[in-house]
Amino acid sequence: MTGGYYRQNDDAYRKMFRRVCKNFQMENASFADFRDKAIPKLPKKDRKHLETFFGLNGGINHADKLFRMRTAGKRPNKAEIEMERKADKIIESMHSLDYLVLFHRTVQDLVKKIAQKTTGEEEALVATKWAHLYAMMIACGPYLIYDKEWGVQSKGLIKKEKTSGFNLGLILDVEYEGIFNKISDGELIIPIIKLWVEDLDISDRVTVLDFFEIGRPKYLREFEGEKIWNYASLRRLKERIFYNGRWVTLGCFFLKENYLKEEVLGPIEKVYELLRTGAKPILAEPEAFPFGTGEREVALYSVENGDETLEFPYIEEVSLIYPLWRQYVEP
Repeated sequence: MTGGYYRQNDDAYRKMFRRVCKNFQMENASFADFRDKAIPKLPKKDRKHLETFFGLNGGINHADKLFRMRTAGKRPNKAEIEMERKADKIIESMHSLDYLVLFHRTVQDLVKKIAQKTTGEEEALVATKWAHLYAMMIACGPYLIYDKEWGVQSKGLIKKEKTSGFNLGLILDVEYEGIFNKISDGELIIPIIKLWVEDLDISDRVTVLDFFEIGRPKYLREFEGEKIWNYASLRRLKERIFYNGRWVTLGCFFLKENYLKEEVLGPIEKVYELLRTGAKPILAEPEAFPFGTGEREVALYSVENGDETLEFPYIEEVSLIYPLWRQYVEP
């Protein structure tokens, strides 16, 4: 190969590098590691497609050709447009944690710091994925982490979410500063997060595991999930999973330290004992709840305890998550 060919390679890889690092501390990313570690990690078919699209195998540089055609006001043919779309998807896939951690120093540092806040998973990268799942899916219930108020969001924000993709490096940074930096090392209990995911409907379970880059077990490989392309689709998923609004505990059942006040924990303990001894929950009268996309009615569950009625939004919070959490917080 000639020296010019190498320069052409680097020019193409730098274009990909700039797109992958766009809007998140590009100065802390290593182009050499992107080229030498991340690119080789791509599936062979994807690498071959990028080589063909950018002319790295000695053929036509379709990327430059498409740019020149559009600049001249000409319409590219369908085959080259489809080739471009596929190349875009491959480059987009490198925004994932598995790739960013190979070449982005800030992401590497965040993985190390976030993993330290967890217990129950030895591999730092895997632990960070579960922690990211907790912060983005569980901690805020049906709301998104950037919602300034827990309630109906502005029409402008909801509309913007349909075109807003995910900047993973920036998201992890926000999660660390807003959530993980405020808890002690070893505080987040990954086995409870796993239990929560295992209790989801199969399609939602597959969707969540795929979105957070966590490998599916063999028995789930035949099932299809939903593709989460933007914040709008993520909000729809969260509002479907948290159909009865927020949990009573606001995600505290995933943390070792007991952050719950007695007026919250006491009724949960009573409900747990009542359900454990055979009490049958019934649906209470519907009441309005302000989801991000609008207000709608939810029906809480209730059980009788003597002269008092105890209401709660999710049976699994009490009967599934609470007993495992208690094993971690009790001496």
